[in-house]
Amino acid sequence: MIGSRVVVAIFALWIAAGNGTAGAAGSAASAGASRYLPDPRLTPGAVISTHTADICVLGYDRAHRVWHDKAGTLAKYGIPQSAAGQFEDDDLVPVCLGGANADPANHWAQPNAGQWAAADKDILEKQVCTEICLTRDDAQLAKYQAAFAKDWVALYRQVIVGKR
Repeated sequence: MIGSRVVVAIFALWIAAGNGTAGAAGSAASAGASRYLPDPRLTPGAVISTHTADICVLGYDRAHRVWHDKAGTLAKYGIPQSAAGQFEDDDLVPVCLGGANADPANHWAQPNAGQWAAADKDILEKQVCTEICLTRDDAQLAKYQAAFAKDWVALYRQVIVGKR
């Protein structure tokens, strides 16, 4: 029940950020990143916690990884099983940021290759999750959750590229 309310809250933040009825690519479309972003109609993102006190404890990430339906995620995106090795079944909002691993609304078929592939998002996740658990800032956690749900490539450009 809580997860549904949080999904609605993230979607509201996404709309408030100026996305309205934007296509699957959000703000990254003009930068050629659209194929590396999930369709927000299929994967709007979902969270189970908005508190650093919950997520920044030893073992949280491992204890909340329960999803085992890559076939379902691929089917949702119309990707044949024969192409499964080209994709990661990824949590749009990372589990380490309170992303809901058990909710299909948080899963998408993320490409393993290309400019904005799974490895790039993993770098961003590590950076942001470390920052959140060092600062214990719930307001910043909510901003990062919304940013991942909206356009992780834009967040990557801001957090990773912007600090180089």
